[in-house]
Amino acid sequence: MPQVVRFATQTNKSFGEFQLDLNAALQHAWGTRVMRYHWEGEVLRITAPGAEGFVAFKPGGVEAEIGMSFPATMLKTQIVADITRTLSVASGSPVQSANL
Repeated sequence: MPQVVRFATQTNKSFGEFQLDLNAALQHAWGTRVMRYHWEGEVLRITAPGAEGFVAFKPGGVEAEIGMSFPATMLKTQIVADITRTLSVASGSPVQSANL
């Protein structure tokens, strides 16, 4: 069963600004060497070995979720820290996360 982590933050940015900032932040993210991602409207779909998730933009906020199984669970602390940092840079606000 995958371990699921959810993230949430607020933003004053438009979708266009957030999308540009998130794309730029992802270029410097640790996991981008193994990660694949693409936009479906205002939702970014993400896959990597042992991980799958999304980032959803909503006016005034951003929600994200990632499900991790082996081998990603071995790097969970680093993955969560990287997602938190990347979303914070892109949104311009602190990010909260919760394990489920």
